[in-house]
Amino acid sequence: MKFNGVNNDAIRGQNATQTGCKFTYTDAATVTMSADGSDSKAVVIVKSGTDIFSVTISASLTCALTTSGAGGLDTGSEASDTGYYIFLISNPRGSHIELLCSLSETSPTMPSGFTHRSTPIWFISNDGSSNIRKFIDINGTCFYNEQLRVGAGLLGYSSWTLIDCSAVVPNKSVAYMWSLARNKSDSTVSSIRIHTNDSDTQNGAYRTTWIRDFQRSYKYSHNPHLAFEHPFVNSATGLYYQWNANPGSGGSNVPGFWIDVRGWAFNEV
Repeated sequence: MKFNGVNNDAIRGQNATQTGCKFTYTDAATVTMSADGSDSKAVVIVKSGTDIFSVTISASLTCALTTSGAGGLDTGSEASDTGYYIFLISNPRGSHIELLCSLSETSPTMPSGFTHRSTPIWFISNDGSSNIRKFIDINGTCFYNEQLRVGAGLLGYSSWTLIDCSAVVPNKSVAYMWSLARNKSDSTVSSIRIHTNDSDTQNGAYRTTWIRDFQRSYKYSHNPHLAFEHPFVNSATGLYYQWNANPGSGGSNVPGFWIDVRGWAFNEV
């Protein structure tokens, strides 16, 4: 697992991509990484092909989506409702290091003179106005200042329905979710199933759903809430939901399923 902000030398030498990196929201276009590990330093592993080495960081670095290349966005222009991965990049000797933002988790466009890069060490989310959503980094876990809605009033019951979370959750992570559900019937028990895919043969029997009997609610005036964790390999295609029966529609309290993201943590080894 990736460790962040760990004030412990014992973690060094384990199979970790980075230690001691602390990210903070700076402004609507910029984030700052500071060294918050042992001896006020951070260590990040970078590689190019089979050449791999660790870089020690003692000074803060910034990354701005309004800047092109090193210290900013690798290519193209800043977009709205979009997630960006942050890498540490280096020249061949490790004497010049910068941060780099990219839409790509695996293939950022490297600026001239930079040959080595880390795997993603952070992720930021732009809102509908192309402003970075505010967050707090607590020992490598990102908590957004506000819950971010990824699905509202969802009513799908005839088949699995995809919820794309890629704008607010990175790949290879665990997301912290919050939900609300209500149906219209006052005589039936409804369930919502959550899964990481829509192709398992045992879906109807609940045997392969990630959360079994996810939600039960009586009548539309009852609004049950649930907080849970959900694993992602691919955040664009890794969250499906399905009601077990038609939840109905209409009424003063409209039936549906609402789901928010509160935060995330990388789970890559």
